[in-house]
Amino acid sequence: MTDIETDEINTTLAVGVSSCLLGKRVRFDGGHKHDRYIAEVLGKVFTFVPICPEVETGMGVPRETIDLHGTVEAPHLVGNETGADRTTMMNRYVARRVQQRDLARTCGFILKSQSPTCGLEKVRLYGSSGRISYRATGLFAMALSRRYPSLPLIEERSLCDTDTRDNFITRVYAYGRLRQLWCGKISFARLVEFHERERYMLMTHSSQRCQILDELLLTADKRRPAIVRDQYATMFMQALKRVHSS
Repeated sequence: MTDIETDEINTTLAVGVSSCLLGKRVRFDGGHKHDRYIAEVLGKVFTFVPICPEVETGMGVPRETIDLHGTVEAPHLVGNETGADRTTMMNRYVARRVQQRDLARTCGFILKSQSPTCGLEKVRLYGSSGRISYRATGLFAMALSRRYPSLPLIEERSLCDTDTRDNFITRVYAYGRLRQLWCGKISFARLVEFHERERYMLMTHSSQRCQILDELLLTADKRRPAIVRDQYATMFMQALKRVHSS
């Protein structure tokens, strides 16, 4: 089954966002990380779905700071003052939360960088020897990317780069068009029409991946529609993604 919600979507696309970036006082110290571009510019074109995993799991404001410990593959969320292990509680929450309807309808997500729950990359991780590395992903961000592998994700700091920001916005709208395509019965004819409409954009991003999608459609009418849908959606979104380093 595709990770793209197939119900009808609104004209204004929904985008998830870490609550602190909208100025909500949900940080451990009762503060926020208000981002004017996100709140005042993107907020005019997207409908935001704000999320704060710590608050939604009842950790409260203010609260003790938390960090990731262990390994990149299986990090543990641990309180820095009490040593309380919050991993099981957080993993149960994120497994349930990412499947709820408001998140299933999002077409992108803006995550708080360096957060042990929302950070997408280079999150601080304490190894067994106490050595610090910056290779982890926050527990919520990890669950979100696994449940919706094609969903456009970005950290707020990456929005400072014009090309990366523009690419994210492009992918959000493309994801929305894909979701609109899947509304109703899956149709090979509709998929071909969609592909032709998107061809120029695909070519400007990756002519090689556009060609792969062309080849997929050549045999699509002989295969199960649901399989073709999933493969096309994955490759389509991969074709538009701009790899960046921060």
